[in-house]
Amino acid sequence: MEKKAVLYDYNSELMNVYKCLKDEELFEKLCDELNKHEANHSEEYYYEIRNMDRDKKSISKLSEYKRAARTIYLNKAYIG
Repeated sequence: MEKKAVLYDYNSELMNVYKCLKDEELFEKLCDELNKHEANHSEEYYYEIRNMDRDKKSISKLSEYKRAARTIYLNKAYIG
């Protein structure tokens, strides 16, 4: 018997991450983008990416996989 589930969250950015993880093509692009974040990681870079929140238009112009990578990066990056 096949089991099905419905995943829903009020956080549209989190739902976008789920969508990119589910789609093979978007997942590959997401991984490439995460590698770019890792290569550029620094305190200055982190705050540059985080400060995009101040201009919602700049975030809305990003592709789905770039938004998803940004969300993951900001939630997992360590600045210390």
